[in-house]
Amino acid sequence: MAQLVTIIDMATHIYDEYMEEISRDNDAIVQAAIDRAIAQAKGYCSRFALLPLFGNPAKDPTFVDPQLKGIVKDLALWHLLQLSNPNIEMNRAQAAYEYAVSWLKDLQRGQVMPEGWTYHDTTTDSKPAEGNAVEYSSLPKRRNHY
Repeated sequence: MAQLVTIIDMATHIYDEYMEEISRDNDAIVQAAIDRAIAQAKGYCSRFALLPLFGNPAKDPTFVDPQLKGIVKDLALWHLLQLSNPNIEMNRAQAAYEYAVSWLKDLQRGQVMPEGWTYHDTTTDSKPAEGNAVEYSSLPKRRNHY
C-alpha cells in the first residue's frame, strides 16, 4: 500500500466507471489527484507526526484514522472532478470538499483533537545547519530625561 489512500480506496466515493471515464483509464491521473489531496492534508496536519498518519512510498502508515482517510478521499475526489463531471453531482462533491477543508482548518487551529494522533517530537535539540541560522539582536533600551 505505502499510502493512506489508494486508487482502490476511492471506490467508496466514486464509481469505478465514472473514475475511468474522467481519467480515460489512466491511473496516473487518479494517482496525481490522490497525491495532491495528501499533500493538501499534510499542510494542515503539520503539527502532528506525519509519517505514522500518511506513510511514505517506502513505509505504510502505522496509524490509520478513518476520519482522515475520508477527508483525503473527499479532497482527491474534488481534484479528480476538476477534469470533468459526467453524471456526478458537483454540488454534493463541492460540499464534501468544503467540509473537508473546514475540518482540516479546525484541526490546524486546535479545535479538533483526533484520538491517537501523535505530535512532532519536540524534545530533540535540532540545531539548524551551519550557515542557515538567523541571528538577531538590539541595542539597550534608551531612556531620555528632560
